Amino acid sequence: MRWFGARPWAPACEPSLRTEIPTGAPCGYCEEPIEEDAFGVLLPIFSADVGAVSEQAMHAECFLRQLVGSLEHQLGFCGCLGSLAPDPPPAFTEIMTRLSLREQAVLAVGYFMKEQKKAQRKTRGAPAQRAVN
Repeated sequence: MRWFGARPWAPACEPSLRTEIPTGAPCGYCEEPIEEDAFGVLLPIFSADVGAVSEQAMHAECFLRQLVGSLEHQLGFCGCLGSLAPDPPPAFTEIMTRLSLREQAVLAVGYFMKEQKKAQRKTRGAPAQRAVN
């Protein structure tokens, strides 16, 4: 997997795998064009029909959204919890349906990063636990 952008945007962005920004190429997740100042990845895609590998451009947020899940999932409003999942508030649903896939991805990744920072602060402030034998 190669990456693009003005600077590394994740620990996995190995300098030798950096490539030019594929300006104008459609994102493989949201289908919006990649902008000239975008950050993202080029994912190898194997086509069984053609028997060849090509690359699919994807915005960084769209790629990460597939790893962290939707905002609905992170808030527990998805079907992953089965019948235990509460319905999202109507205002939440209304707002989410107005957003593009990319805007939803940006929100989901932003929320995930915020929650990770909160968890790190809690961990740093917690007293050390002793091992029980």
